[in-house]
Amino acid sequence: MIRKYRESLCLKKKQFARLIKLDPGTLRCWDNDEKQVFKL
Repeated sequence: MIRKYRESLCLKKKQFARLIKLDPGTLRCWDNDEKQVFKL
């Protein structure tokens, strides 16, 4: 979901992480489904 949104904006991971003020490593984990974005 996050990857599709980021790609729809034509942004690289680092650019998108900066835009949403997030650590690039965390974004990478979210992009690769290694970490949950929200805990349910």
